[in-house]
Amino acid sequence: MNKKPVKTVKAFIGFLLSVFIVLSGCTVSRTSTMINGITIRISMYNDISYSGWRTYVESKFPDVNFIWENNRNSTQNLIYQAEHGDMADIVMIRRFENDNASALAPYLEDLSGSSLASTFTDGSLIPYTYAGKVCWLPAPGMMESIYVNQTLFEQYGIKIPETLSEFEDACEKFNVLGIKGFAVNLSAGYRSTFVLEGLGNVYFSSAEGEQWLDSFHNNSTSVLSENGAVYLAEMLRTFRNKGVLSESDLTLQEVSMFSEFDTNEAAMITAPSDVAYTGKRNTKYTILPCLGDTKEDQTLYTYPVFNTAVSKKVADDSEKQDIVHQILNVMYSEDAQKILAEGTDALFSYNKDIDLPINSLYQPVADLIHDKKCIVRFLNRNMFSASVAAVSSIIKDNADNTEFMTVINHYLSAPQDSTVIGTSSLHAGNQLGEDYPLERSSASVIAQTVKMQTDADAVIIEAKDAAAPIYKGDYTASDLNAAVVDEKLYSAELSEAQMQNVFDAVMTATTTYGYNSQEPMVDYPALSGIKADLSIDGTENTLINLNGTALDQDRTYHVVISQIIMNALTSLRDENAVSFTGIDDTLLSCFTARLQTGRLPEAEQYFKVEAVQ
Repeated sequence: MNKKPVKTVKAFIGFLLSVFIVLSGCTVSRTSTMINGITIRISMYNDISYSGWRTYVESKFPDVNFIWENNRNSTQNLIYQAEHGDMADIVMIRRFENDNASALAPYLEDLSGSSLASTFTDGSLIPYTYAGKVCWLPAPGMMESIYVNQTLFEQYGIKIPETLSEFEDACEKFNVLGIKGFAVNLSAGYRSTFVLEGLGNVYFSSAEGEQWLDSFHNNSTSVLSENGAVYLAEMLRTFRNKGVLSESDLTLQEVSMFSEFDTNEAAMITAPSDVAYTGKRNTKYTILPCLGDTKEDQTLYTYPVFNTAVSKKVADDSEKQDIVHQILNVMYSEDAQKILAEGTDALFSYNKDIDLPINSLYQPVADLIHDKKCIVRFLNRNMFSASVAAVSSIIKDNADNTEFMTVINHYLSAPQDSTVIGTSSLHAGNQLGEDYPLERSSASVIAQTVKMQTDADAVIIEAKDAAAPIYKGDYTASDLNAAVVDEKLYSAELSEAQMQNVFDAVMTATTTYGYNSQEPMVDYPALSGIKADLSIDGTENTLINLNGTALDQDRTYHVVISQIIMNALTSLRDENAVSFTGIDDTLLSCFTARLQTGRLPEAEQYFKVEAVQ
């Protein structure tokens, strides 16, 4: 673990807070200009990835105040905020679902006339266009490829495949040798989707398949055509019969897939290019693109590491709109894309004149990358579950073509549940310092619902468990999932000293980084049932009662914590971690239960800060 100096960081936080208190005498709004420039909100699919890229973007705009928000890779999160007039200026999503993206289109700016849009290759913006309006721009794409243990192929004299039939034959030959020809964790929706779309690319690249894709992208259809279903069913049936796929793949976990590959138990697997693969010493590796009937059918199966859109409201402020478009130009510049590609095997730029670095593993497909020959993953909100069910119907249940089509289309076209689950009578923001100097109001509300539902004396959760503001009004299941991170909860009976030690460990976790992580273990805690008295220099942080009095040193406290807090205690090897056990309640179930009563608790200030002397 990499641990930053706690005293220095906490003192800095305390200093900032004292400045807020002395100079403003009020709370800080996220929409205010905090320094000398304009504030730009950017909602990213998480706030961990690409820190070097984010730093590069910020460095080009020293007078802009950037607020990076976390939408948890959920288009529904963006819709939830847009419907309440609270959309960020720039939004980014990785798991791009065309039906949810279509619902978001009315809130987005048309980018078709921008200079940046003209730099993309012909046809690459079709999946992101709604009623003639270009709403999204794809960042460089990762490539899902077939990774090959070349040494194994050479050892047994098996030809490295160039076509789909050769791929099937190679799998058969390895299976005879007691080596799995191809291992893939089909229980993961994205992997079953790769099998259908990537290995089934011959259909989707045909004239009929491209016509169906156009209809799917513009939401004219949410079901697979009969010819498409027959092609995929027969492909899967061949895979089953030739041992390319087996029932064991339906339950295979990703870590086991890589383990089988590393120990020569599997000759081929599928993996993404956005993480550099090293493999074993003294073993040669290569990769295969998606294969077809002939070598000329080979293509790359890609999806952008994120897609970017701009809120339509930005146009209300011409100065902000100009800056936002300057930011987009920097984000998609060649230098920025090269930063995104650092630490990868390769990324695929959809821009005409940008070729990104390719490491040795991806040299066999360098021509495909240079020629921009690819298909882009296509999803609606049901595609992952539909793909898993469809693949299983053939591999496990030996479904016929009609049964396969029924299964995949049943899942693909399943409607979104719009049942109202509960109603909120309050609004609570989720930005740190929006209502109180060091608190997230929505996190306070969530923590209090946990206390109410679990009869806890004290609750400690991660402040970013509040994934979005809590708005007044009705809530559906989609709204709830957009607003609250559903984490497991753990409880323990602790003494006052033990509870204080847990809190101290959590505060340490706010400046402690796990291996290869770019963000601390805990963003900042949110409390209920107790407050924390923080010293300005950050060296003494004391838990106190809500009325400001000291805790009872002779009492036992029923304490409930969230999964992220539990993870932090475990990683820090805190002696109190073993005292906690999982309970049936979750963050979402506690919040939902209180929401259904129509009486959510008001946000509370749970930090008390030592006065400035």
